[in-house]
Amino acid sequence: MTTKRLIIRNWNLDDAINLYKYASDPSVGIPAGWCPHKSIEESKNFIKDADQNSFAVCLKSDNLAIGSIYLKLKDKTDMTDRDDECEQGTYTDLVITLKLQLIT
Repeated sequence: MTTKRLIIRNWNLDDAINLYKYASDPSVGIPAGWCPHKSIEESKNFIKDADQNSFAVCLKSDNLAIGSIYLKLKDKTDMTDRDDECEQGTYTDLVITLKLQLIT
């Protein structure tokens, strides 16, 4: 999926360094409910373990991951027991996102 500035695509191991850049920042991970990544290897493991409902959010200009987005359906989430609800989440590097808004 693409927008004017972004690509949403499957993760690949080449994304580990950029994932680590924002996932290691406590101001990104902690409010999202997860511990900051402590190493690039931890980011690689996240990518290896990512399921089919987790995607990298990338800049269209260079295809570099600046965040992630996921969707968990009713049988894959612990947030709801209802049949008509699901869980979604996004994690991005706020500084890069704000810079993008300033240049476009």
